[in-house]
Amino acid sequence: MLYLVIFTTLFNCKSKNESIYFNREKYLISKDIDYDKNKLLIGFPSLLVAVDSCLVTLSFQGNNYIKILDLKEHRICEMGAKWKGPGEIAFPTDLSLNRCSFKSFDVYDYGKKTVNVFNIDSCRIHKKSNPIEIIKAIKSSFKSYNICDDKNLNTGLFDNKFPFSVSNKDSIFYKFGDYDYNPQDNNSLMNKCMAYQGNYRLQDSNFVRTCTNAQIIEIYKFDRNLHFHLVKKIVGSYVNYKSGNSNKGYSSPINSDSPFAYLDVATSKKYMYLLYSGKKPKEFRKNNDYIKGSEIHVLDWKGNSIVKLKLNKNVVNISYSEKENRIYAITHDPEPKLIYFEL
Repeated sequence: MLYLVIFTTLFNCKSKNESIYFNREKYLISKDIDYDKNKLLIGFPSLLVAVDSCLVTLSFQGNNYIKILDLKEHRICEMGAKWKGPGEIAFPTDLSLNRCSFKSFDVYDYGKKTVNVFNIDSCRIHKKSNPIEIIKAIKSSFKSYNICDDKNLNTGLFDNKFPFSVSNKDSIFYKFGDYDYNPQDNNSLMNKCMAYQGNYRLQDSNFVRTCTNAQIIEIYKFDRNLHFHLVKKIVGSYVNYKSGNSNKGYSSPINSDSPFAYLDVATSKKYMYLLYSGKKPKEFRKNNDYIKGSEIHVLDWKGNSIVKLKLNKNVVNISYSEKENRIYAITHDPEPKLIYFEL
């Protein structure tokens, strides 16, 4: 059951004196996915990606990090054994579609500093599968994404003014971006870096970054030389945080009255889908609840607003399936549950 309503939402863009207006609002009703919930322990944070009629999640329950639900065969398989042996994963921090193959997905292992590429067909056949490729990332990366061959896009806690870099094995050959969102923020670059962390996604020759604690969107496009060019930066709010420095290092605790912004990002060839919360941390702490959102802001790769999707349920992670034109999501109702929304 869908409703279409004309609605306008305004985000002030302080970086280029622009604003984003959502002139369309669309209500979506969730549908359940039929699977044996006793066999699929989703866990938390349960990152999610749709790969060729399969749903892949990262789970911190059980002996394997990766759980795969085959929507065609109605089968569940696990892989990505924990620990530090060959083909095993020490500590995963991100899950994403592989940029070069629509039948592969990447798991970034922060513990080993590697990007592990898995082929979904191999996972279906063998049920237990090692990565088809393991690509080494630089040590300073909190997250890393394979762009092509052995070259990675790195993001994370860089102690310099460049939040992103492109590397070949151990060597960084290109840096870009900055953390200068708020001209009145005189804290150290490391404090800003920690406060303004968020989500990142590659799609073809496009790259989008969103901030978890502020309404910030950065859209880049890269060329054959893997040089990234800023298409648009949207700064609708700043992170409300306090800086802390001691001999133990840096800290940037977020103010409990500062609302969460973008919790997750999904992409397609035409659009990006940004899961938005707008709720304050103290609201979730009060109810001992997971951080959730019930809006998805849809933009094209030029940064133009398309539609705001209003969901009938709060969700924690999303992924878009181009083949089925659906958004898959994880909700807690109150247990972890896989659902989808038809577009």
